[in-house]
Amino acid sequence: NPFVRARGMVETLRTADGASIAMLANPVRATLPARESAPAPALGADTDALLGEAGLAADEIGTLREKGII
Repeated sequence: NPFVRARGMVETLRTADGASIAMLANPVRATLPARESAPAPALGADTDALLGEAGLAADEIGTLREKGII
């Protein structure tokens, strides 16, 4: 939409694999520094960290991976 682009409401982000995607920027304009947008992580990129936070030990996560569960 030309209006959206003219208002500076489109951000171009790079994904983990190097592709670029266009997405709408935050419509709220304030004098505070805006948080920088980032694309979602690749599928499974945070699995180990999330399972660790859920209380699983590294060897338990490894077992799940070996069994093809994750």
